[in-house]
Amino acid sequence: GGEGGGGFWGAVETAKALPWDKFVTNKGLWAATAAHSANNWGLYVSLAWLPTYFTSVYGMDLASSSFYSLLPYAAGAVTSGIAGITADKLLEGGMGATAVRKTMQGIGSFGPFACMGALAALSADGSASSPEMASALFVGAVALGGASSAGFGASLQDISGRYSGLLYGLTSICSSITGAVGVYETGVIIDSTHSWAIAFGSAAVVYAMGGIWYAIGYDAKPLFEKGSIHADVK
Repeated sequence: GGEGGGGFWGAVETAKALPWDKFVTNKGLWAATAAHSANNWGLYVSLAWLPTYFTSVYGMDLASSSFYSLLPYAAGAVTSGIAGITADKLLEGGMGATAVRKTMQGIGSFGPFACMGALAALSADGSASSPEMASALFVGAVALGGASSAGFGASLQDISGRYSGLLYGLTSICSSITGAVGVYETGVIIDSTHSWAIAFGSAAVVYAMGGIWYAIGYDAKPLFEKGSIHADVK
């Protein structure tokens, strides 16, 4: 029920009272959304298509292709933690929050861009030079992408600690849709052109677009001034 301002209608009233105009006009939020979306494009494509790539290009069985497909995510889990520690050290050392976020996101966007671009170049003749080389580049892409945890992943806490959960949820909706589009688009490319080079090149371009948007648009300045009812510290 909606008695006492609770229930569904209470939630509606709470949502209506949120500063949506501030959210949708904030360049930093859009920059974080772009980087998050680009990251998910590459990540989802890798997750969905790596086993197919290794089986179709190198003739691997399912067990072997699964092993090669797992390695990047193990590496990404490690580097995400390292990125967070590194970002904290940089902040403690006096580096500004905007510079720290852009540095970490630069690694998280342009590192995968370079790796996917190399995969595209190596795949132009039909296959990378070896499954080990291809695996190393995939590991590099996902591992370097892990730096995003201290880039866009921490951006929303800078913008608004109070609403960071909500904002992250909003960017996640956009990025999940983008990732799904990436998986579908890759399938269309493979079916129509049989070119892994084009598929990997497309992912590289998307990574770069997200990184550029973030580099240009992100600012760690809090969204709300002190004294605002929406500020982290009143």
